[in-house]
Amino acid sequence: MGTYSDPALILPGSVDTTGLADDAVTTAKIINDAVTAAKIDTLTEALIDAAMGGDVPVISSDSFVGNNTQNRAIPHGLGRTPKMVLIRAQDRGWNQVQLNGGARIHYQDTVNQSVRSVTAPDSTNFYVGDGVDYAISCNSSSHTWEWIAIG
Repeated sequence: MGTYSDPALILPGSVDTTGLADDAVTTAKIINDAVTAAKIDTLTEALIDAAMGGDVPVISSDSFVGNNTQNRAIPHGLGRTPKMVLIRAQDRGWNQVQLNGGARIHYQDTVNQSVRSVTAPDSTNFYVGDGVDYAISCNSSSHTWEWIAIG
């Protein structure tokens, strides 16, 4: 079969390709854009994966009311041990941090620094309250505590 773009010259059994070139270019562009977007998504995931040591990060957050108890379990919902947990009292800045799944809370404000021992976080919970100073170890009953867990 022959192909013609001039409708007046279309012969019986021929295919009218009028507009097909534009459609093909549009289709090719859509496919190219989709492939490019997929490559960018894959690259972004790979960069995040590399930065997190092989894991795509999962983030969760919530709050709890302190209750002055030692090694209180706070469910984080990540399904894995958090790499970092940021904790703060609602009336303070972000000044309490658990790092790298360690069994400690690092506290720092404009005046004080302290490290408090607690149970190490696991795939279900992180822990607050060291039994000595609940305000510094993030479980004093006088505060609502907000947290962000990254795993």
